Amino acid sequence: MRIKFAGFIGKRFGVEHQLAVHSPNEAIRALCQLVPGFRAFLTSAHERGIYFQIITSNTDDLTGVGYDELQLGCQSFTLVPVITGNFFGLFGGGKTGGILSILAGVALVAFAMTGFGFVTWGAAGTISAGIQTATMSLGIGLIFTGVASLFAPGLPTQKNRQESAGADDAISRGAAPVAVNGQAVPLLYGEYLVDNMPTVASYIDNNEGYFLGLVSEGEIAGFPTSVNEDLYLDGMVAKASLIQNVQLTNGSQTTKSIDIVKSAGFSIPINVPFNPQGGDYDGDDDGTPNTQITRTFTQKEADTVTIRLSIGPVYQTKNKSDSGGSDSNFRDYTESDDSGGADNPTEIVIQILDGNADILHSSTKRFEKVTSTQLREYDFDIQDAVEPISMRVTRIDRKGPRGPVTKSGESSQRQYTWTKSPVTWISADVTWAERLVYPYSSLLALKFAAGEFGQFPKIQARLKGLVVPTLNSSLQVSYSYSNNPAYILLDLLTNPRYGAGYRTYTIEDHEHVQAGIRMQDCDLASFKNAARYCEDKGITFNGYINKDADALELFRGVAATFQGQIIYAGGFITIVVDKKLEDTTNIRLYSSANTIGSGDASSAGSHFSYEGTGRRSRSTAVQVSFVDPSEFYTERKTLIEDAGLIDRYGYNLTQVRALGCTSEEQAIRIGRYTLASNTLSTETVSFKVGPDGAMLLPGDICLVMDPLKTNHESGGRIKTVADNRIIADRNLTARSSPTNWFLYVYGPSGVANKFSISSIRSDGTIRIIGTFGSNRPSTMDMWAIVKENPTIQLAKEPMYRVQTIKENGDNTYTVIAIKYDKSKFDFVDGGSGAELTAASYTTRYSSGSNITIKRSSLQFQLRTPER
Repeated sequence: MRIKFAGFIGKRFGVEHQLAVHSPNEAIRALCQLVPGFRAFLTSAHERGIYFQIITSNTDDLTGVGYDELQLGCQSFTLVPVITGNFFGLFGGGKTGGILSILAGVALVAFAMTGFGFVTWGAAGTISAGIQTATMSLGIGLIFTGVASLFAPGLPTQKNRQESAGADDAISRGAAPVAVNGQAVPLLYGEYLVDNMPTVASYIDNNEGYFLGLVSEGEIAGFPTSVNEDLYLDGMVAKASLIQNVQLTNGSQTTKSIDIVKSAGFSIPINVPFNPQGGDYDGDDDGTPNTQITRTFTQKEADTVTIRLSIGPVYQTKNKSDSGGSDSNFRDYTESDDSGGADNPTEIVIQILDGNADILHSSTKRFEKVTSTQLREYDFDIQDAVEPISMRVTRIDRKGPRGPVTKSGESSQRQYTWTKSPVTWISADVTWAERLVYPYSSLLALKFAAGEFGQFPKIQARLKGLVVPTLNSSLQVSYSYSNNPAYILLDLLTNPRYGAGYRTYTIEDHEHVQAGIRMQDCDLASFKNAARYCEDKGITFNGYINKDADALELFRGVAATFQGQIIYAGGFITIVVDKKLEDTTNIRLYSSANTIGSGDASSAGSHFSYEGTGRRSRSTAVQVSFVDPSEFYTERKTLIEDAGLIDRYGYNLTQVRALGCTSEEQAIRIGRYTLASNTLSTETVSFKVGPDGAMLLPGDICLVMDPLKTNHESGGRIKTVADNRIIADRNLTARSSPTNWFLYVYGPSGVANKFSISSIRSDGTIRIIGTFGSNRPSTMDMWAIVKENPTIQLAKEPMYRVQTIKENGDNTYTVIAIKYDKSKFDFVDGGSGAELTAASYTTRYSSGSNITIKRSSLQFQLRTPER
């Protein structure tokens, strides 16, 4: 869609924008995310007498559309500002209200954020009634009913296992490697070593190994380099001489596409040796029981079980010597002639029993001449057998090998020796005819030479994972591989097969609906902003999710990797990123002048309440676990600590697992963010606002001008405005040539502007350096004065980040905000030498004077003062 801004709006926010949206509602919602200050401008424009006309490509004239038409699709529209006094018709928001359809900006935001269409307004021209109705519609849309709170609790920690612990286990730990009914189908995101994929088939046939594993549900990108570099057997790069064939489906198949694995199944490793019992050959039998091993399994579809035995050498040797020389040969263990022979060759009994303990198969295997260790395989049919199936192997030959025998003749000598070795039960392979297609899932099939492996090797593969929805600058959705966690979160939310997405499907000519999240239910502009932040900061997500986890915990865990939080506002899922405030345009100003007090209206203290965390419980060191690809994707740890905080609060370690993190730099970043947030964001403020302030959203930054916190009158409304000064609505503490004092006011566009103060008079006059210029405020606008440090944030800077907005039921809303500290982000984004600036919260005390001591002795003790 093509969007044009007319008049001064175009000069302020850009004349033309191109977005992949369908209606003015969707466009306004996206622009509120993408264009700095645009939402603040719309929500406060009515206070400056500015209203709007929307002319769409659907209209044949210039009358514009009303609120009830904002959801209708169009190819383009123009937003035209209309200044009070220039109306050609009455304000009413519909074509019946006059010649033009005049709209209020606050209502445009309300409808864009909720997705609701027509709302009947109050008395024509009564803007307070209009705002009340607009914010009421927001309440209907659940934006301010307690649901519009921040969902993400933060990163999973070892101390606090209930927060995202399920997602932590699902990503960081593995499921059983054998596919069973009810097991979670894994998801591969980013580039990762697939370690514990569910095994569909793994067996050995004629010394050839066959493997079929389910890599991931959905469509994946495949090997990042090549099969020879990205495939591993027992932790070693698969040699080309071993690999006979590899098939990897990308997950888009709907018919059977694997043909190198003829059967499905699994291998049960045994590796138990069998030695003959009974003692020496020439002695009496000592009565020791025969060696016997039993293993049991359950698999309803199983057709065949294969017992694999390693048979050690068993034979008789005859050495003959005479005047013509000597020769030697191997013979059957029991061959007698003049040696007398031996009657105890290697003998094994294999039995297969069903669930009723009935013997299905009993087979005796006798070995008389095996000159080197050999692998023998024996197949048994178990189709339709009663479960569970038991396999019993017994060595029944008694005693060890016969001792040497020597025979002498007239001209020759003959020597006979007997050899008998252990037998090892290597494994049991359970197989059945493969009948499943595994549609829309990525499969890895492998055929390899199994001769050099004592048991079935562990199969691992480094792969690029799922194709996910990505967004271009116009918010158009396309699907491609990405390890950007914002796009991965969008995929988890909207995918109808393995995510929380909405879908319809037909079974026996009946259509069924699976409730879920659609792409149009997500604020795509907020996801695009989050994706840009991840790209700028080098934040990626690479992980293998192969265990059941609570969906909301998983969403939170992924969002927390980029300091993101999920909010549900007005029927739309939005992402808020805790990042550094780049400018003042989105700052909102609050004081006793625009908040609702709980008691005496003249007391600012009754307008704001605060809570904080215990100082001694704050973390002073963070240990972050992450996965290191350079060490074959093993877990490593990195430690972030602050000596100044340790001196102040003691050593208090927090352990964090960085989900989807495969770089130490990103792990350090997560540790710094955890440490800084735990140390600096320790205070919350709550206050009540009326309908005008209900347009706040979680994540917004606000200045809370509470004189009890700032120790001076710091905010209110403007009585008079001149080019370089304002007169406030109250008396102030006089300050001549103050350093680093700033005035915040709203300009004509409704966004906050910041000016350096040259002087403050006690009568309320605040003079700035230079002039307001085009950002001159209006009377009755909000003002705020703040002392700031250009490098670090002072303890008394009253900046907070909105956490939740709750509807009180009486047309008022309670806002809860957490302390915002800009120095946190400098620490998080800093290089290897970055330090957490504890000095920003240092309280300075003036030096004493005229100190005298009137006692002959003085007792004192030194301690570190607490703030």
